[in-house]
Amino acid sequence: MQSPRPKLPLRVKWAIALVVVGVTPLAVSAVVVTGIQRRGLENAEREVELAAVDQVSETLRADVREIAERTTRAARVLSDARITDEGARLALAEESLTNADALDSIAIFDANGKFIDAISRGKRESYAARDLSPAALSGKKAAWVAAPDAALGELAYLVPLGEPGEVSGWALGIAAHGGLSRRIVDLSRARFNAPDRIAIVDDDMRVLAGDAGGSLAPGAVLARRDIFARVVMTKADFGKEFLATAQWDDDTGTPMVGTMRTVPERSWAIVVRRPEIEAFGALREARRAFLASIGALVLFAIGVGVFLARRTTRPIQSLVALTRAYGRRELETASDVHTGDELEELGDSLSEMAGQLRSSEKEITRRTAVETNLARYMPKEIARDIAAGKSQLELGGTRKSITVLFADVTAFTTFAERAAPEKAVAFLNELFSILSEVVFRHHGMVDKFMGDCIMAVFGASDDAKDHAALALAAAEDMHRFVESNARAWKTKYDFDVRLGIGVATGDALVGNLGSDARLEYTAIGDAVNVASRLEALARPGQTLLTEDVAKRVAGGTFQLNSLGKQPIRGKREHLEIFELVP
Repeated sequence: MQSPRPKLPLRVKWAIALVVVGVTPLAVSAVVVTGIQRRGLENAEREVELAAVDQVSETLRADVREIAERTTRAARVLSDARITDEGARLALAEESLTNADALDSIAIFDANGKFIDAISRGKRESYAARDLSPAALSGKKAAWVAAPDAALGELAYLVPLGEPGEVSGWALGIAAHGGLSRRIVDLSRARFNAPDRIAIVDDDMRVLAGDAGGSLAPGAVLARRDIFARVVMTKADFGKEFLATAQWDDDTGTPMVGTMRTVPERSWAIVVRRPEIEAFGALREARRAFLASIGALVLFAIGVGVFLARRTTRPIQSLVALTRAYGRRELETASDVHTGDELEELGDSLSEMAGQLRSSEKEITRRTAVETNLARYMPKEIARDIAAGKSQLELGGTRKSITVLFADVTAFTTFAERAAPEKAVAFLNELFSILSEVVFRHHGMVDKFMGDCIMAVFGASDDAKDHAALALAAAEDMHRFVESNARAWKTKYDFDVRLGIGVATGDALVGNLGSDARLEYTAIGDAVNVASRLEALARPGQTLLTEDVAKRVAGGTFQLNSLGKQPIRGKREHLEIFELVP
């Protein structure tokens, strides 16, 4: 876009006539440099759009991975012959839906695909009572299939139940309705400050996920519209690797730029596009500044004009080199333009954009890795806060009201004396796997394993305010699960397995304790010691608790029996002890 020719006095026109020979090459240079600048910004815009496409692709793959992993976990629980209590089996299967944002429900079928039941975490009716089609049952391995009641954008993952090679039933994990669209809209706002810049379409060019209030609303058909007005694709092309960048005018005549890449494994495509004025706004400002410089050069002598032309050309070439470096994913490169005008602002903007891209990629990778690793040792909520930078992984702690549970295997010492070490370890691994799942199900934290004893803390995370009730409920489930497996363990290990459990509540310091070389996330306080003493006093199958725990759960569903005041080792005064009645 050229600026209007300025009105000049006659003496200025005479001066222009004298410098035409010097200005003409400069004018030609201006056209060439502007073209180079546009191509450089087009490359930068393409890289920005490709980065957004890659992030959407990672989000999609993360959803697919979460659905597959959670459905497979539920299938393993449902197929585990060691869990004889059906209520416990269902409860552990339902645990697969906890914190699974991408997974809405799991439907269960018999070996012939007849619908049996469904587990759902949503309020809406997530799954209609429909049987699986014969085509879906053609194989005996886990596979992605079309959900029998799938809405736009929903995924379904089918997993066989039973021992390997023997299918006794099927579990079908179904994606959260509209969950993918919400993520797409969030990514669009984060990257482009608008909700309708990103969408996912299927091989019919129908929008599967996008902004419901924009032109890319789910259900909209883009055949011969939007980017597909310029990018011609067949249905088969969606099953191949395909990448295209285009410019076009939308239905309202607005110039647009965009990028489209296929997701071959789903026969989908990810579309990123936005108005050209938004993508190349900095170019327009740079052109205006450049033309203003040319107009100023016309008023001066040839020497001044040449000087200013060189001064303008160098930063533009630097910006072109910068955009090419970004095209090679060299995002650490910074702008070296220091002209004090719009060109420096453009260079700083490009450097800032590259820094944000680099930081966002590193932050996403870092948070995912940190949260995954820390969640193995502490509550997911605390691990998420540390990964997000809301909490620090350093020495120190916070004073909190918590409930501590100690569960010990009675008569384990006798069993360990006569059993091989490998057999004793195998038993403890089985037992602790079940007890850990119980603790997590009741929002507790497994603090540590000490020989045949497990220490759990309830109330370390902020969402567990009724920690005393959660601890007693966990104790009941521990006894129930152990009793349901006792016969199998008796046969396998020749050992009558029973638990003695102690529960105490009170204030404690919760946090990272230890040294700079080695940290341990734990709780320190009188409640820890009292719970350990009560566990030592408990008989096989018995749960003992303090008066403070009893007061906290008063009026609830727990039946308690007072055993009177008893001496506790390490305590000067006798404490009233209660028994949890099964």
